[in-house]
Amino acid sequence: MVCDEVQTGVGATGRFWAHEHWSEGLEKTGQGVGTGAAELAPDMVTFAKKMQASGFFFKPEFLPPQAFRIYSTWSGDPLRALQASVIIDTIVADHLVERVHSVGDYLIHALADLNHPLVERIRGRGTFIAFDLPSPAQRDHLRGEMRNQGVLVGSSGGQNRTLTPRTHLRQASRGYTPGYSGTRSQAHALNWQGSCVAFTSAS
Repeated sequence: MVCDEVQTGVGATGRFWAHEHWSEGLEKTGQGVGTGAAELAPDMVTFAKKMQASGFFFKPEFLPPQAFRIYSTWSGDPLRALQASVIIDTIVADHLVERVHSVGDYLIHALADLNHPLVERIRGRGTFIAFDLPSPAQRDHLRGEMRNQGVLVGSSGGQNRTLTPRTHLRQASRGYTPGYSGTRSQAHALNWQGSCVAFTSAS
């Protein structure tokens, strides 16, 4: 099993790696009883972006015979490896993974508290959050209204919008809520027909 943690890794979901949630879930439900942590782990995990370097790690049996190297269009030298090391140290020292868990919990509840009839299927872990809207046109309208209130969102696929709160964000993330609640009245003014807005995290 290969886990692509390019977007979900490095703290975005309230765990350093998103696949850690799977192991915890299996153990809590009993499905992982008699299964060691090593057996629950993926065979290979890929990462990039927030680590400022790209790479992968894997179980010992997949160790390649050739020498290792870090390579991507923006990596490939010892400086990138040093940057990645500093990023990890900072995440641990500043308890950023725990903060993402707390901020994400706040954002999920803030979205739910809006109780907007057109916002459906609010879901996610940490600050990797998504919710559904009925149409691409209304999704784009929401994006524009949020931008007008200082919340920048981008595209992710044909029907998705993304918001990337930083992992160092505190519950001053409350600054995001006017972007949500401020669009409540405008939301009733347009026809909605099928889309999704996604919230992700960047360190």
